[in-house]
Amino acid sequence: MGPVDFSTAFVDASLEFGDGQRPGLHNDFVVPLRLSPYAAPSWVAAHGRAIDAGTPRSALIHHLTLSDAWEGWFARQGIKASPGHEGPRYEVMSMALNATVAGMGVALLPSYMTGDLLAAGKLERLSDTAWQHPKGYYLVYPPASAQMRALKVFRDWLLQQHEAGAAEGSLKA
Repeated sequence: MGPVDFSTAFVDASLEFGDGQRPGLHNDFVVPLRLSPYAAPSWVAAHGRAIDAGTPRSALIHHLTLSDAWEGWFARQGIKASPGHEGPRYEVMSMALNATVAGMGVALLPSYMTGDLLAAGKLERLSDTAWQHPKGYYLVYPPASAQMRALKVFRDWLLQQHEAGAAEGSLKA
């Protein structure tokens, strides 16, 4: 969707994925984006659990908005080979998730999208290692909105949710 233009949009704040560098606006870090590889049980049965230099590049599902994700995950794992870009590419992360559930390959996904599918046996996490993307999610708002009581309450609650999750270890890489 992209960053909100607060000069034309009738909104007080926006939750945005980015680098937190929107000049003239408040940019409160909310949560990082940590990605791990997931695949359908049918894909794992046919190809195994290992994601390494021998994994077919056509099996790596890519998000267009996170074009560097597989490179980052390979580097974190110490895999010297390039992940390439031969695999399917999707603009929306939920489409990559659906392709993964359908057994089309392996996608790097955040745990908040996969919990129910893991519990239902429709996905398997292929590594305990997560790669943290350099960008994250930010609550972005103009100075005029900073004084709104409702936004202050929401902001405090949102930041407390992140702190509680981090304290429980649910956001560990």
